[in-house]
Amino acid sequence: MSLRVSPGAMSVRLLVSRARGVTVRCSRRARTSAVSSAAGWASAVSEVVLMPWEREWAQHVGEMRDAANANKRDAAYYDPKRMEPNLTASVASACAEMAVAKRLNKYWDGSFWTAAQHKQFRHLADVGTNTEVRRIRSRSNPMVVRERDVKAGRVMVCAYPVPDEFVVVELIGYGFAAELWEYGRPAPYDEKGTTRLVPQNRLHAL
Repeated sequence: MSLRVSPGAMSVRLLVSRARGVTVRCSRRARTSAVSSAAGWASAVSEVVLMPWEREWAQHVGEMRDAANANKRDAAYYDPKRMEPNLTASVASACAEMAVAKRLNKYWDGSFWTAAQHKQFRHLADVGTNTEVRRIRSRSNPMVVRERDVKAGRVMVCAYPVPDEFVVVELIGYGFAAELWEYGRPAPYDEKGTTRLVPQNRLHAL
């Protein structure tokens, strides 16, 4: 199955004026497309630079999310020895969502809720009404696509907030969950088979 997406398929505005305070540049990695493609990386990425007040707000959202889920039970496959601190992960994810919203000129609510409210709000998208943002911790990691993303008809965006400050966020690419699912391999840590890992070279550049 081939993946063909028209330029207007996402129905988003990808050209954003600097006058609106959006800094977008092509990553240096775009010049190494042959190497990155062979390694399974996306051949070109965009970079979004968060303004100080945007970074501060993402920090706040991340902290609130971490506090709201302080007593939440970890997934069965969660291994704290392999993971980063929850607060760091929450802040990085908030920065990723902020950057995607900025790039696409879409609304980001910076939401957070407790484990008890999860079922009530889990249907909401990360950005806008249909965009799901997946942050990768390492630059070469595949993007996670879950079965529920497919059922919800999500548009998936893979983002890499550059450590340690997460001020620069690399937007690796995007794709439709249903099509990316076909390209993914089952995640070894998910015994239920509801998670797949999609290589970056299957994503479309933003």
